[in-house]
Amino acid sequence: MDGHRKLFAMMQAYLDESGIDDESDFCILAGYVGGIGQWKRFERSWRRILAAHGVKEFHAQRFFQRDGRGRRLDEYANWTDAKADSFIRELLHCIVSVKVHPVSCSLVKAEWNRLTYGERRYLTGGIFDAGKFTTSGAPSKAYFVPFQFCIFIAAELCGRGQKVHFAFDLNQELHGYAREYFKLLKKLPGLSWGPKLGQPSWPTSLEAVQLQAADLLAYLLIIFMPTRIGNPKAKPNWMLRLAAGRKMPDTMKFLDKEGLELLLSGCSRDEIKAIESPQQPKKVKTRHMNGLA
Repeated sequence: MDGHRKLFAMMQAYLDESGIDDESDFCILAGYVGGIGQWKRFERSWRRILAAHGVKEFHAQRFFQRDGRGRRLDEYANWTDAKADSFIRELLHCIVSVKVHPVSCSLVKAEWNRLTYGERRYLTGGIFDAGKFTTSGAPSKAYFVPFQFCIFIAAELCGRGQKVHFAFDLNQELHGYAREYFKLLKKLPGLSWGPKLGQPSWPTSLEAVQLQAADLLAYLLIIFMPTRIGNPKAKPNWMLRLAAGRKMPDTMKFLDKEGLELLLSGCSRDEIKAIESPQQPKKVKTRHMNGLA
């Protein structure tokens, strides 16, 4: 009985990022949160679908990508449109057939880039106290705004006495600060969701196939975002509607200028805004004369 209660009290979030490169217009973190039992059912079904189609590991970008002649790539090279359509429908049905909740945060990079160094530092974990920052933040990494949001949303989905553990897709560039930032978020005083946070992990999507579903949701969102910017009332395509549970729930956030302004409204905005990026020391060039420095 105690083991059953412990299992019931555990939630698990699987999250993947998209758009962390400098060229992307959006930075997105997306995935799903659900109970351990639901995820076990999902994993069995997902692996069965991949095996039936001869796919070792699903990556949405690779599945949808085409070469210069419009042909599919890799293991999908000889697939017909009908087969590809059937495959993606099976994967989406696998997601909606279990009780997991979509979560995401989509950040508009253009608005992020308009913020000052101090504002970006504050929004990525920089704690500002007595006129100075006491923690570093990550002002050059927009990713950590969606990172914080998705952690908060996942915690809010926990019931009484539940904790949520997190699996983020392994990214060596982000992993170091992500681990430290997670610890910071967990220890911040006065936050009701702090005690709900379990442990973070960074498996590969081969080790945790649930991350492949998160990858699909993140990909569908970043494809949809340009349309969403042009028309806030635009409807997602059928794939994103299915992946999001047929509608875009409140657990899927969108941060544009208005959203970022709201995040900054509760801080010492003028002081933080005025803080400039520290100057990097200039490299001193040495001359070599007659073989001596």
